[in-house]
Amino acid sequence: MQKELSDWWEEQHKNNVRLWLSGYSKEQVVDFLELEEHLKVTDDMLNVGVGTGLCTREFFLFGINIDVLDICDEAIRKVSDVITTGYLKAEELPTNVYDLVVSHLVAQHISDEELLLQIICFLRALKPNGIIAMQFVDCEGAPRDYSVEAQRKGGVLRSKKEVENIISKTNGKILKWIGPKRFSHTPTIWYGVYIGK
Repeated sequence: MQKELSDWWEEQHKNNVRLWLSGYSKEQVVDFLELEEHLKVTDDMLNVGVGTGLCTREFFLFGINIDVLDICDEAIRKVSDVITTGYLKAEELPTNVYDLVVSHLVAQHISDEELLLQIICFLRALKPNGIIAMQFVDCEGAPRDYSVEAQRKGGVLRSKKEVENIISKTNGKILKWIGPKRFSHTPTIWYGVYIGK
């Protein structure tokens, strides 16, 4: 399944399919995940899921040393001029390097197993006082779908309780919840969570 998803994302990036590639700015990501204070003490950051590369480039221009994790080479290539290192697998991440790991618009594209693995690897990659800031999506009463198609379309929904259960398997600590935040154009509910060691 991972190869199938990787190939699909490669195709989206090669063809620049904006429907599936988010183009959020640094300001939008910082605002949603309430990161303003954290940026004051962030030297080294991992950005998870490159999208169009906009926020990666803007974090770099802000003066942060930035690495990225993405499922496909093409995404990493698009930002190779502004990053230190690009990783295709969370298991490849270094140990005790990052002040901040940002995962925005990623969790709804991956299975529970992959999310669990990512959080475990992110915790290992964090400096002792670092944080993971992760956005996720729910939709009250909607059925749960973890199929490849749901992962492609960002339709993997999780409640706070479901995310809390995944985090509990990692030895990580929930430091803060963000949201719920609702938008007029969608029935989905957006949340954020800070996870630390």
